[in-house]
Amino acid sequence: MALVVGLLFAASSAKATVLTPGMSGAIPDGLAVGCFGGLGCPTTLVADTGPVPYAFGGTNGTIEEIVLLDSTPNAVCPSGGCYDFEIEVLNNAGADNVGRVTTTNYTGFATDVGYDSLFSLIGLWPTSGGYVMPATVDRVSADVIGFNFSIPVGSSSDILEIETNATSYTTGLISVIDGGAANVNGFAPGVPEPATLSVLGIGLLSLLGLRKKNA
Repeated sequence: MALVVGLLFAASSAKATVLTPGMSGAIPDGLAVGCFGGLGCPTTLVADTGPVPYAFGGTNGTIEEIVLLDSTPNAVCPSGGCYDFEIEVLNNAGADNVGRVTTTNYTGFATDVGYDSLFSLIGLWPTSGGYVMPATVDRVSADVIGFNFSIPVGSSSDILEIETNATSYTTGLISVIDGGAANVNGFAPGVPEPATLSVLGIGLLSLLGLRKKNA
């Protein structure tokens, strides 16, 4: 199994499909199958919620989010070293399909959004109904990114991917919606800590001082 995943990493790690609105070009770290499945991650895995249960009305399932530190330069983080957020949703039971998944706290951050269908070829999350790609994505406000699709009972979403220009991360909120809604804790981009900003400020002042001295 590990050999199969390794070969898929090599062949398809840049094959994620970008959704509109998004930046041009495929998401470089597109394949995160190993990050979710514990079989080896193509980039640095820094946080993982693990499978978190959700329920509303008669609908229930699990949702998982991971945070990756991506050293590869991309459209929204030209120098590399920014955080990416990836989500997987499973619909275990209920009368309705899951129609929408949203994630919050993206105000002030650039994003490039896509999904990876290769997950369905490996099937690390057991499903009876297969894997579903999102039809559209929206950012109805600066804060909220929403993926829209129809996930039947027994099915899972493909990996939902959000590249950002964030250099830190914090807690966030994920909502699973179809008529009713369930909210679970996840991750989101974060602003640098004040101490980090202070160090940067001191560094800039030092450079200015040296410049004046040399002048």
